[in-house]
Amino acid sequence: MTKREFLGRLEEAMLEQMDISEAAPHIRYYQDYIENEVRKGRDEEEVVASLPNPRLIAKNLVNNSKSANKYNSDVYTGNTQRKSDSYRNTEYSYYDDGSNQRKHQSVSFSVNGKPLNSLWMKIALIAILIVIAVVVIVIISGILWLFAKFVLPVILIVGVISLIINIVKRNL
Repeated sequence: MTKREFLGRLEEAMLEQMDISEAAPHIRYYQDYIENEVRKGRDEEEVVASLPNPRLIAKNLVNNSKSANKYNSDVYTGNTQRKSDSYRNTEYSYYDDGSNQRKHQSVSFSVNGKPLNSLWMKIALIAILIVIAVVVIVIISGILWLFAKFVLPVILIVGVISLIINIVKRNL
């Protein structure tokens, strides 16, 4: 398994049970760990193979986060460690293709700690956008109706009167 696959599976497993803002430091920790080990000369797949299953890591982090919060610590590899300042408020980075270019993802909205990235949330967002579009169309059509009903006839009447006045002036 590659680093990208490992981090993707870890992210997926963690987001099933926690918000991205809670998961991001943990994901960043494993990303940094793998990168540091590769810099030391280890093979990426070897480093990833030495790590526990991403689902097991996510389960341990979720289970231990409740007790870890009581003691102001985080659990990364099964050992309770004090949170490092370098992992606080970090931006979540990931690799979405083989280009080794970091892609940044902002923290998503959540309700009760659950990320709003489910199918139902997407459908609700689309429905809200459709309602907004309909309201805008109704407002614009109302303005056009008022224009056609009142303003346009006034402009036509003023134009006809002006034309008649000009014709009368020329003939006198």
